[in-house]
Amino acid sequence: MPLSLILETATEVAGILIADSSAVIAWQPLIGGPDLSKTIASHVRNMTQDRQIQKVIVGIGPGSYTGTRVGVALAQALAFGWNVPLHGYVSLSVLTCPEPTNSYAVVVDAKMGGVYVLIPGGTPARWTLEETEKTLAKFERLATPTPSTLRQRLPVFGNKWVQAIIDPAHLASFASDSTHWTSPKPLIL
Repeated sequence: MPLSLILETATEVAGILIADSSAVIAWQPLIGGPDLSKTIASHVRNMTQDRQIQKVIVGIGPGSYTGTRVGVALAQALAFGWNVPLHGYVSLSVLTCPEPTNSYAVVVDAKMGGVYVLIPGGTPARWTLEETEKTLAKFERLATPTPSTLRQRLPVFGNKWVQAIIDPAHLASFASDSTHWTSPKPLIL
């Protein structure tokens, strides 16, 4: 059974997943931030022990520069060491709204005066706070890894902010569905 290792480290909602085709074999949610770089390699070692990984897939942002760099560097080292293909995907595409709704957007704090936004089915973009206020008013929910922070920065949305999650089953689909990848060809980093 061909196994894929999938790493997501670009935001405060992070995780490691091992998938067989599109089935979840193992899932380890992680808390992003400064300690992630100290713990992620040991989590990967524990999860991949006695497993033959055939492909590594990693979130390449947008999000935290340091978090993305940690995940991509580890993915690159593992793919090189195991001599397996390395693929990337847009990190915002794995974040979902935990509440049932047909009308939501994923929003990640860009820290430098704006936000990263992904409207399901769209392309991620970096918006100013003013653009965000005008464009996202029509959505019922705004899923984000940092609801309290964005509630302060964009109070106009009030209780629309919800904690974004990673759905392991959705993330596992990235193992077999190359339409999620930034390129069908392996990354050269």
